[in-house]
Amino acid sequence: KGQFRALDPAKPGSGLGLPASRISLVSLPVLVMTMIAVSLTPRIGRHWGYRCAILVGAACNLAGFAGLLVLHASLVGYVASMLVAGLGPGFVAASTRTVVVSEIGGDEASTGSGIYEMAISVGGAFGSATISAILSSHTGSSGVVGLGGFTWMWAVCSALGIISTSAGVFSVVRFGRGTDVTG
Repeated sequence: KGQFRALDPAKPGSGLGLPASRISLVSLPVLVMTMIAVSLTPRIGRHWGYRCAILVGAACNLAGFAGLLVLHASLVGYVASMLVAGLGPGFVAASTRTVVVSEIGGDEASTGSGIYEMAISVGGAFGSATISAILSSHTGSSGVVGLGGFTWMWAVCSALGIISTSAGVFSVVRFGRGTDVTG
């Protein structure tokens, strides 16, 4: 994503043309949104349920990446989409850990937590490898990723957002909101 922010919009790749100092300034609010989501998760979990918080996070990921597909050409659209997408990981990470540990018996909570952490690590590695493969398959002879690479990346992330939002809806309907963190 940093490369897209740096690419000259007048050249193939159609980026935002930001200097390095502004790239980091665009990234900072996204991290702040993730931290805000993490801090709001206990309130949402108590009032609407932790599964609902997971659903909100998945929907934020979907909305943010779908927004990037449509609004990436303008700095305002790009930043707005990234801010929404930034909420997703905060809600999902804080909520899923709570739901996983609460669904497992007391003796097995540490094992369940360890398996959860391993799944997060494997999922992150798989996601990074997938994004790298998508971007590298759209790299021109100059070594610069073309707009098609970013578009495919955002499309794949949007598709995963559809899947995770659908799974979130199913989970809430099938298992309840998960308001009580003990089950």
